[in-house]
Amino acid sequence: MKKIYKYSYLIIVLLFVSCLKNSDSNTNIIKISNDRYNGKTLASASTLLEHVQKPDSVQALNFTINRELLYLEALENNFDKDLDVLKLTEKYYKELLANKFLDYHLSEKISVSDQELVSFYNKNRTSFQLKKARARIVHYLFDNIDDANSSKRILLYGDISQKNELTERFFPEKKMVTEGKLISVLDKAIFKSRQQHSILGPLRSEFGYHVVEISEYFPANSYLPVAEVKNIIRERIGNNKRNIEYKNLLKTLKDKYDIKTP
Repeated sequence: MKKIYKYSYLIIVLLFVSCLKNSDSNTNIIKISNDRYNGKTLASASTLLEHVQKPDSVQALNFTINRELLYLEALENNFDKDLDVLKLTEKYYKELLANKFLDYHLSEKISVSDQELVSFYNKNRTSFQLKKARARIVHYLFDNIDDANSSKRILLYGDISQKNELTERFFPEKKMVTEGKLISVLDKAIFKSRQQHSILGPLRSEFGYHVVEISEYFPANSYLPVAEVKNIIRERIGNNKRNIEYKNLLKTLKDKYDIKTP
């Protein structure tokens, strides 16, 4: 009987691999009966399907299958009754519940208002002063000069639909760059021009032809505006509030459960 269940498991595996290789979409539905091996339920179809539908799904599926096989063999050899395993299970269970409660409690208590953001920024403005110039850019890279020139014309004179089509075709990179961190041809063009809202290029390098749209320029010794650093500020304020709330929570719980600490 055990052999039958083992063969059933292998059939399940083959079905999933077959669907993974032959399906053109993720709409396949595979029904697996609630087969049992040595009294233990086999891996559920939903668990395996989650991996099938993700990137690198073949590798993920193989990992899941291997882990499930080892798990079944461990159950057959009664490792689920091992004292060390039971102790670790209890430990991880407690940690999971404690962390879950802490996340829930803090999420209910912690919020950062826009007024707090601005106030923090004004008090700590010097920490957002730039040592080197920065620029927010949209970077296009082309294989040939013709595409570079035509794209630059669209960026300069095209309408919204043409610019959207350009983005969908060439997938430009949007990022904040710092002086001295780019290849020489881009670094010189961007940080010597010191221009706001300008289109540079085509610029030739060993990688191809570059067209750069500068949306914002921040000179050295200037201050990043609050809009640029609000996420950083929000995180700092949030962390401070979490630390305070965490200490208050522990004090309340110690009083509740009458725990005395040194």
